[in-house]
Amino acid sequence: MYSGPNDCYEGNGESYIGFVSQTVEEKQCLPWNYYRIPFKDFEGNESIGAHNYCRNPDGDREPWCFVNDKGNLRWDYCNAKPCSEPGTDFPSTFSLLYKCKNRNICSSVYSSSLC
Repeated sequence: MYSGPNDCYEGNGESYIGFVSQTVEEKQCLPWNYYRIPFKDFEGNESIGAHNYCRNPDGDREPWCFVNDKGNLRWDYCNAKPCSEPGTDFPSTFSLLYKCKNRNICSSVYSSSLC
């Protein structure tokens, strides 16, 4: 994981394009174009591609990524640091991908009751 002195995010990290690729639980991030990730949900987002760097394409509270957790696709917040004290930013966009509170992935809000 590369993390330079200027590798930090502002606000909730929606504009973060740094090089952190490890989660707070020290798991290595999967590439965003990994075959099990619904990549089409992120079409049009230029920061998502054939890399495993942390991003925040859905406006969550901070940068995150997908991980392989014992064969299961999950997500986790990243080990990226805020440039300044975090504010009270809230998600500003909605994704077709539903990230469950237990860090599992559901394909739609309708199946989120299984989370």
